[in-house]
Amino acid sequence: MSLSILIGIFVFNWWSLAVEEVDGLVWFDRWREIEVYLFVTALSLVGLCVVPFLRRSFVRVPLALLLLMGIGVDRIMIAISGSPLTLDMATIAIRETGMSDGFFRTFGGVVAINLVLVAVISLPILLRPAGPFHLPSWLGLFPVTALAGVALVIYDSRGEIGAFPSPISVPAQFLVSQFLVPTNENLQRPAVAYAGPFHPKIKKIVMVVDESVRGNVLGINNPELDNTPHLSNASEILANFGVAISGANCSADSRAMMRFGLQPRNLPDVDQVWTRIPTLWQYVKAAGFKSVFLDAWYRFGTFHSYMTNQEALEVDEYKTVLGHPYYNRDMDVASELVELLKRDEPMLIYVNKYGTHMPYTDSFPPDLDYVAPEPAAAPYLTGTRRESVRNYRKALRWSVDEFFATILPAIDDETVLIYTSDHGEALYEGNAEWGHCSEVEPALSEAYVPLFVASRQPDLLREFQGEAKRAYGRASHFEIFPTLLELMGYPSAWVDEHYGPSLLDVPADRKRAFLLGPLYLGSSQWVPDDPSAARHGDEPQTGAPAPLSQ
Repeated sequence: MSLSILIGIFVFNWWSLAVEEVDGLVWFDRWREIEVYLFVTALSLVGLCVVPFLRRSFVRVPLALLLLMGIGVDRIMIAISGSPLTLDMATIAIRETGMSDGFFRTFGGVVAINLVLVAVISLPILLRPAGPFHLPSWLGLFPVTALAGVALVIYDSRGEIGAFPSPISVPAQFLVSQFLVPTNENLQRPAVAYAGPFHPKIKKIVMVVDESVRGNVLGINNPELDNTPHLSNASEILANFGVAISGANCSADSRAMMRFGLQPRNLPDVDQVWTRIPTLWQYVKAAGFKSVFLDAWYRFGTFHSYMTNQEALEVDEYKTVLGHPYYNRDMDVASELVELLKRDEPMLIYVNKYGTHMPYTDSFPPDLDYVAPEPAAAPYLTGTRRESVRNYRKALRWSVDEFFATILPAIDDETVLIYTSDHGEALYEGNAEWGHCSEVEPALSEAYVPLFVASRQPDLLREFQGEAKRAYGRASHFEIFPTLLELMGYPSAWVDEHYGPSLLDVPADRKRAFLLGPLYLGSSQWVPDDPSAARHGDEPQTGAPAPLSQ
């Protein structure tokens, strides 16, 4: 029975993926990789068949638990994302452990169901094998060797080849991910190359990066929704670029791109050049500005989005706002920001908002007097999902609009504020449970973000508003870093040469796209945008990876 269970799991989880893997390798005439893949796969099958019959419990039980963990994690990922665990997902999981609390509160039911399933199938495997057929303990080397072989193939291909049976591929992916997550601590970054004069356009710059805010589900970009009344009434001080495209559909990569000024021509960055270039904070200091970081997610020393202690120490003032309940964090950030803007000194204030990450109910008070409209009818929206979408829209009303109700009055003629989100949110488009970081045919809405500039400096505001009107709905994250440099006084021509165009010169005729997968993996690909898809808030649109020509 143990053997039949393992073979059944093996075939169910792996067979169709294996056929696709071999088919893809044949297409590119990669016969050597096919030989290695088939050999390691056969070794994995033998290893799976051996484990239930190992005589010694101290050998059989640890191996069985490891393989069962692989089954459970893979089933959970399929239930949540619609696809098996990949190396990219494993890397994200290792990197974003700080968000585990929200993950388990959001998907606790899915996790529990699959753990029960694993517990049921584990009994005949963990128990001492009945009958006369026992195997000597040294044969436990087969599954261990299979695990090593799978890990080596995954590492060598950087996850491009990974369709192995889940009991072995999942532990191998987590093992490999430990070696692929960049360790950019204690690196000697070069100094800022610019040595000319500075002509700052403004005295105080505020960069607000929200979390999981989808651009076309905000009232300022979607007239059918009423969740941004304060922003809608402030149009005279806003230059709204409409629905922009994020650099990636996952937080860490998107935020890193904005902090280091990475451009499409640099990505994917397989040589990790981004670990050896100046940071935003170096540019701030070179321009004579003070840098302040307001963080609503982590304490100093437990950083995120590839930030390290070394990078954080480049910031002049690092402030955290980590109170509970979670929905108060953005309001506390707003109060801190208002106080900072009272200072009379050149500053760049970078705000890492708490935003609207799952579970959405964390992002607004239970007694909020706002009734979110029902989402349009869609086959992928069950009753529970419909309520979740309404909670998301309610969260936007609080964490975005109420935030700006506090901030906008503090914006004076010496201040420019740029607002965007790290990525959008699928809201179940594509029928997946989670909202972003999808790996296979992601919903395009995972990259739809808001982007606007706020200021009361007449000439600068007029310039931004003119550009926003010309390039409405055509901007991207890649214009933000150059904009910050120009505002600090770096010459436009120098900025454009080194980092591309800014929001004062949006390349409206280019093809927009976002990166699917970690920014440093060669297997990561570009997903092109459908310009018409961002106009609506309820229509599902998915994208397939494709080459990017810019």
